[in-house]
Amino acid sequence: MARTPTDLQILDLIFEHHLPDYLRAPHNDPVRQHKSYVPVDLEYVANFLGIDLTLLTSRLLDHLDKKYRYQVEKDSYVFLFSSAFGRGARQDQYVVNFPYLSSIIAGMRDDSRKYRIATSMAGVSLVISVTSFLISVLGR
Repeated sequence: MARTPTDLQILDLIFEHHLPDYLRAPHNDPVRQHKSYVPVDLEYVANFLGIDLTLLTSRLLDHLDKKYRYQVEKDSYVFLFSSAFGRGARQDQYVVNFPYLSSIIAGMRDDSRKYRIATSMAGVSLVISVTSFLISVLGR
């Protein structure tokens, strides 16, 4: 059974792959009417991670976007992922709010680091406890 990538792995790949696109100015790009939104190459991401394109698209739009979307005014939202917009935008093209993506990834990386540290400390504590127990039992 294939291993499903984590949200952090997916978002991290999108971030790393599209960082150069974000750093380029959006001039003459019909999809990039705003510097914050960068088109996402979902086929590349799906192929790199070895998952189905439809599954990836659904996961980004139906799960991650809904998880991180927030309301700024009565009928105004900030989306993480969205359909492309602007003049001549392809309907099958999706964009990511890149500054927001970088903020989400920073938080996810921090949480992951905290989890690894806590798990490592628990492992070290277990080894010390087992070693102390064995010394006390075998020392008698």
